[in-house]
Amino acid sequence: QVSDQGLQERTREAKQAIAETAQQITPSAVELLQGLNDQQVKEMNSAFAKDLQEHQEQYLKPPLAQQIEQRSQRMSKRLNAWLGSLSPSQQQRVEQWSSSLGEQNQQWIANRAHWQAQFSAAVEQRQNSDFPQRIEQLLVHRESVWTPDYRQAYAHTEQAARSLLVDLMAQSTPAQRQRLLKKIDGVRKDFAELKCLQNARQG
Repeated sequence: QVSDQGLQERTREAKQAIAETAQQITPSAVELLQGLNDQQVKEMNSAFAKDLQEHQEQYLKPPLAQQIEQRSQRMSKRLNAWLGSLSPSQQQRVEQWSSSLGEQNQQWIANRAHWQAQFSAAVEQRQNSDFPQRIEQLLVHRESVWTPDYRQAYAHTEQAARSLLVDLMAQSTPAQRQRLLKKIDGVRKDFAELKCLQNARQG
């Protein structure tokens, strides 16, 4: 049984794990960024500009109908890896999900540009005393620097994703559920091996 409440709880756990990881890497990131020279900063900004251009070309340049179709195809591909082939009704539900997000790509890319601009501005002043705090905010507390439009779009996107998963699992076949459990078990083993490796290094 997959419920919206259960997925909300798993999402909170995932966000917490991501925040804890970001917190752990922040001191190293601050040290690395403070050591950049002007040429390296220039190269970083060029990489940001290239990244933004590529995302705009791929996700914003196509007409909206094509954006929706491409989003549906990407989601179907991800789901196929975990569930196997989708039934016609499941595929239809994916298409409905993609359509409901509308112009979400616009808010997503605009927010990406906004975050990159703030990161670049912080790095330009990397010798200032508040630099560690600015980087921590950008890496650990990312939502606090999101644009208002993206914050609203993200909440809708998250809710739509939960609804999609609940419906797909309600329509799932025994074979799909068996494949999903096998995939999850494989991921669990991968993480267990990583933890063992980490413990061995610490020992």
